[in-house]
Amino acid sequence: LAVSASFALLAVDARRGGATGRGTAAALFVLLLGALPALVVVRLQLFSLALFPLLLLLLRSDMREPSARIWLLVPLVAVWSNLHGAVLVGLATAGAYLVLHRARIHAVSSLAVVAAAIVAVGATPALERTPSYYFGVLENEAARQAFGLWARLSPTQPFDLLLIASAVLLVALAVRARPSVWELVAMAAIAVLTVRTARSGVWLLMLAVGP
Repeated sequence: LAVSASFALLAVDARRGGATGRGTAAALFVLLLGALPALVVVRLQLFSLALFPLLLLLLRSDMREPSARIWLLVPLVAVWSNLHGAVLVGLATAGAYLVLHRARIHAVSSLAVVAAAIVAVGATPALERTPSYYFGVLENEAARQAFGLWARLSPTQPFDLLLIASAVLLVALAVRARPSVWELVAMAAIAVLTVRTARSGVWLLMLAVGP
């Protein structure tokens, strides 16, 4: 259900951006190949597979037609923060859009949404201790040793090679489509994250599908 929702949301986002049905299907197929382990193995990032594409749909819909619906980002982040740590990737992506794009036209409301979204990350049972929890996750032993789910991208691993090939293809095609500055910055940042932690590659592929 999570994977189906993610593909449906990404397809809607792409089509609203002017993509053809054939082009959308091709991009989603490349995503499927490149992120196969993330899409077929049940992990804690299950909910993020649906919520990250929902975030992208919200941001790009607002980019095409700015409105008060951007405030939906706040409850989205609040719910997401209670489900999986990839909310930090989503928050950074939203921040890139709000600061680098939307703030140029609607500065006050954009910065207000950024501030509210940051506060919303703490809307968990841990409340003010939520940042400490995330910091602890990022600094755990597996992360320090780049082990297991925190393994770095490696050209010696077959699935990582498939991810690299898919990412190069999708990002190259996305850049060719001349995306907005915030999308380029977000793709670059998540690409660096992917090199450090291979499992983050699914977010890079999803971000590149639309353009």
